[in-house]
Formats: sequence, structure tokens, C-alpha cells
Amino acid sequence: MGEDSKWIEGRNGFLVAAAAVLVAVLLVYLRTLGYDFHFDDKHTIYENNTIRSLYNFWPPSGLRYIGNLSFAMNYAIGGNNVFGYHVVNILIHVINGILVWRLALLLFDTPTLSGAPNRSRAREYCIALTAALFFAVQPLNTQAVTYIAQRFASLATLFYLGAAVCYLKYAVTRGAAIGPFGSGRVYYVVAVIFAILAVNVKEVSFTLPFMLVFLELAFFPAREMLRANKLLAFLPFFFAAALIPLSFVRSVDAISVLPGAAAPTVGDIIGGLANVPAETKDISRHDYLVTQFRVVVTYMRLLVFPINQNLDYDYPIATRFFSAPVVLSLLFLMFVAAAAVFAYFKSKSRGGYAGVLLGFGAAWFFVTLSVESSVIPIRDVIYEHRMYLPLAGVSIAVSAVFYRVFCRVLGLSPLRTVFIVSVIAVLPYAAAAYVRNGVWKDEITLWQDVVKKSPDKARGYNNLAVAYQLAGRYEDALVQYKSAIAKDPEIVELYNNIGLTYVALKRYDEAEANYKESIRRSTRFYEPYTNLGRLYGSLGRYGEAELYLKEALRIKPDHAKAFYGLGEVYMEQGYLDKAAKEFRAAIRLDSGNLSARVALANLYLATGEFSLAVEQFVELEKLDYRTPDLYYNLGVAYLRMGKKKEAVAEFEKVLKLDPSDTGARRMLDAVVKGL
Repeated sequence: MGEDSKWIEGRNGFLVAAAAVLVAVLLVYLRTLGYDFHFDDKHTIYENNTIRSLYNFWPPSGLRYIGNLSFAMNYAIGGNNVFGYHVVNILIHVINGILVWRLALLLFDTPTLSGAPNRSRAREYCIALTAALFFAVQPLNTQAVTYIAQRFASLATLFYLGAAVCYLKYAVTRGAAIGPFGSGRVYYVVAVIFAILAVNVKEVSFTLPFMLVFLELAFFPAREMLRANKLLAFLPFFFAAALIPLSFVRSVDAISVLPGAAAPTVGDIIGGLANVPAETKDISRHDYLVTQFRVVVTYMRLLVFPINQNLDYDYPIATRFFSAPVVLSLLFLMFVAAAAVFAYFKSKSRGGYAGVLLGFGAAWFFVTLSVESSVIPIRDVIYEHRMYLPLAGVSIAVSAVFYRVFCRVLGLSPLRTVFIVSVIAVLPYAAAAYVRNGVWKDEITLWQDVVKKSPDKARGYNNLAVAYQLAGRYEDALVQYKSAIAKDPEIVELYNNIGLTYVALKRYDEAEANYKESIRRSTRFYEPYTNLGRLYGSLGRYGEAELYLKEALRIKPDHAKAFYGLGEVYMEQGYLDKAAKEFRAAIRLDSGNLSARVALANLYLATGEFSLAVEQFVELEKLDYRTPDLYYNLGVAYLRMGKKKEAVAEFEKVLKLDPSDTGARRMLDAVVKGL
């Protein structure tokens, strides 16, 4: 390739790769910057009181500490403005694409591949570039990027890849002085730091030390593994990974802090380790494992043909190992693994690269997927974002195979191969990812897609109904709720949600009946108690309202909405001190509870506690609650405190939002004349 290839090598190569990945990602994901919060975003971000203050993140605690901290930082900068969350997710994806590029190049620098005959650095840069582009535009990755809550998957991948890249950089130099850091050992330290960060984002990072051991065995002389210092080098990574199972021990040990609780025994701890790593008890470990044989094959199919992607697959649970689908899936996976092993050793013996990287990609795929596709039951047996980390290694393997075919078999140059592969694979995948992102526009488009593809699963109908309800399409919501009940009448949340819809339609008798039906089906579900209590309060049935709201708090003592409901009931009856106490309790549990803050601010205003009213109004403004009523009442509070200039500023804000507000105009004129 001569001088024509210089622009893709060295420092230029990095700039080309970074620019290509950035452009590819923006073409696919730029349209998503204003997309709604979805599904788990509700409790992970929108209703998560923990992320409302960075003070809640010191001292560090919790397995997913780093991921939650990133959401808290987003909230500190932009509140619940969805734009900032999407920007961070997209930036993480760009960095991951660049890390895939760097990982591929470092693999070529290892002893296994660096001594290959007819080695071409230009070809290696092209393989790495194509791998990065594959990863950047793969349609399966849309769920980990566009679905904000799945930042856990993409951020864990960033640190996982960062650790692998830094460790390989250290390994190929063995501490020699390199680059601006002065010593390759610095990369080892950074790799350990990345490993610690990774395990504090998501549990899949548990596999990192095992992958590093594989990289040593597969790409470095086997005799080096026998050296004591080499074995010791892995210990920090295994200690970092041990934080994950140790967290389960801590969760059992926490029992001892409860009043009257005995210290946990060794049996408790062992039992905790055996039972805690199971998100659900509805699926046995056996059933989950045999189901995963088929799920992994489905992932492989989606890798090649990303057709009918779905947020909420209606995937059948396998209960028998000796069934045709399970056995055939297992045999296929064994064949793929065996073929990858064969290709690795054959290619390695001949000094090739394609088979070696194919073996690497297969190992990366199976190892990184093992936590979520093995014997640890998870309620949802299949999710596309679980493929995000595995896709990093697969992209490198796929790129290497493409170049093996086009460069050696067809005799094309690496640059021409970049162009051809982009046309026949990267561009179609980018187009598919772009189209797939359109489904994530809002909750209605998302759940309409789910219902279409999982017509027998009740959850899709329920969530589509909630989306219609929030959009004010109450009759459409009722249709979807009834469809959900027809699929699964045992979901207690459905009846509670139907009750909310009937309240919006002012059909209170039907709302009451559905709330009671939800309570009848589960006396531990607190939401219908709260909603029924608030309904009774709005109807003036205060005794019954108080009874149901207190029952909700008995079931869930930290339920902010129930405290707010009690405050409403007491305020309607004129018990202002009791109402203020309940509103303050609601705010203490949920600092973003706008309704409770508005009610408390207006209560303070009515009782002449103007400075306290101002505090609440100012806090509401910080929470992006900027309405004419807020500024008007804040102006009145300032006026009663004798702060006329401040009052003028607030009345002017009212008129800026609503120039026709005659009340604010009169107040403003009166205050200005008195100044």
C-alpha cells in the first residue's frame, strides 16, 4: 500500500478511527437526544430520590455505585432534562468504539500475532477500524445506548475494555519505558483502577480477571504464566471481582443491624451466597440454564440478522433438558465453540491472524455473556443490552474474518476492503440501527412495537396503557388494560392502574372497585391503598381516606405519596399543623415531590409563615417547576415580607409567561406605585 496507507497508521490512525466512530455514532444516534425516559428509567432516574443530591454518594457504597453516581452527576447539571443523559450515553458509546479499535491493534502487538509472516500494519489498522465501526453501528447496541437506564451496560463495558486495553499495553511491554507515562507499569495500575470501577457499575464485570488470564494464555508464551510474578499480577483483578460476591455476604450481614436480630451464622452467609444471586425465584436455576442455550443462539441470530428486535421478548421458559430445541441449541453452541478452538490453533500454527482472532472473539463472547446466561436466574431471560459487552470481541473477530476473505482470498488491498465491508455490512447495519432508534421516540411508539411483537405478553399492553394514560388518551388506555387482563388477570398492578384511569375520567365508583380488586388480590401492594385513600379524600370521605393512607404507610413506611395524601386530607379538614407535618415527611422522603412542595408552600403562605413559603417556592423553581402561579405566590410572599423589589421581579416573571394575567398586572402596578 506504500505511502497511501500512512494516513491510517500511527497518530493519524487514531484520529481517523476516532473521527470515523464519532461520525458513525452521530449518524445513528443524534436523533435520540430528545427521546423520552423509558421503562426502568422511571425508578432508576426519574423517581430515584438518591440521585437528587451528590451528598448521598459519600461514602461510596453499593455494587452499582459508579453507574448511579453518573446519573446523579447528570441530575446535578440538568435535572430531569433528558438531553444531558442521552449526551453522556452517546459519548460513552463513542469511547467504547475507540477502545474496540485500540484493543484490536494491541492484539496484533502480542507475541502470537506480531511475528506473523507478511505482516501488514496497514491491514491491522484497517481491521481495527472496521471492528470499531461494526461495534458503533450494530443495531443490538441501540438498547444499551438509547435506553438511558442501560448505561450500566455501556459504562461497565467502558471500564472493562479500558482495563483490558491497559493490561495488554502493559503485557506487551512488561514494564519497559514507553510513551508519555515513562513506564509500562503505569498501564498496569490504570488497568487495576478500571477493574475496580467496572465491578462497581455492573455484575458482568466479574468475568474480567478470567478474560485477562485467557488473553495471557492465548496471546503470550505459555511459559510466562508459570512465573510467580505473572501469577501475582492477576491477584488485584480477582480481588476486585470478589467485591461482587462479597456484596451478597454484606447483604446477609446487614440482618444483624436490625433491632433484636442475631448475628448471621456461617450457614446464613452460605445461604445468602446461594440464594441472593437470583433475581427471581419463579425460574429455577436448571430451567434458566437450559433456556439460555436457546437464548444465546437467538443472540447469535440477531448479531447477523437484527430483525424483529424487541425490548420485551415473549420468550418461552424451557423446563426439560432433553427437548429438541434445547439439545439442538446446545449442540450448535458446542459446534461453534469447537470450530473457534480449531480455527485458533490452526491459524496460530500457520502464523495467521483470522483464526486466532476468531477464537478470541468466541471466547470473549461466551465468557462475558456467562454471568447473565448461565445458572443465575434473572426475571427477563433475554435482553438485547446484555450483548453490548460481548459485541466488543465479536466485532474484532468478524472484522478479521472479512479481511481474511477479501484481502487474501480475493486479493484486495486493505483500504479497498474497508470500503467494501462498509458498503455491504457497516452501512446496512447503521441503517437498521437508525430505524430501530425510531421506535424509542416515546413510550407510545416503544410499547406499540412491543405489543406488535409480543402479542401474548401482558406487560406490553399494561405499559402501553400507562403511556396512553399519561398522554391523556384514557379510553385507549382502558382498551389496553383490558387486553392485559385477558392475557394475565393475576397482575395486581393492572387493577390499580385501571383505577387511576377511571379517576381521570371521573368515573369514581369504577375506580373504587378496581382499587379494591387490586387490594383483594394482594394485601402487600401499597399503591392501591394510597390511591383509594386519596380518592376518598377528594370525595370528602376523610375517615376512610385516613384509614387507607395509614395502611399504605404500614406496608411501606417510606411511601412519600401516602404522606402527601394524608397532608391533603388534614388540610381539607383544617388541621394545618398536621398537614404541614405530613407534607414535610413526603418531601424528606422524596425531595423532588413537586405536589408536596407546592402544597406546603401554599400552606405556609396561608398561615403567614412567609419566609418558609419563600424557601419552598425557590426550591420548586430549582426543580424546574416554573409556573405563573408559583411566581405570583412568591411575589405575594415577598410583598408580605416587605421585599417590594423582589415582589416586582416575581410579578414580572408571571407576565412574561402569561401577559394576559390581570391579577399579576394589578399587583405589579400597585407595588410599583408604592416604591
